[in-house]
Amino acid sequence: MTLAKQMADKAPLWSAMVAEHGLRDTPYDKLVGWGFGDFIFNTEFDVISDMGKIRRAGFNETVDSGAALLAAIRRLQDKKVLPRF
Repeated sequence: MTLAKQMADKAPLWSAMVAEHGLRDTPYDKLVGWGFGDFIFNTEFDVISDMGKIRRAGFNETVDSGAALLAAIRRLQDKKVLPRF
């Protein structure tokens, strides 16, 4: 299953959510790159990431991924792109 195929016919549902929650009328095809999601979640190879080289170059700051994701969702809610639940 691919996200691009699974989500292709969901524009009417998005339009209903926009109307129900008073959201900004953002075109469904501009919201998410489903193909990118397919690339990230369905790789045919192992992804190995090593942060050692960048740390040795002095880039030591870290970000709490969960907090960053929640902050991004809240910003989209504040802009009325996503509903609040």
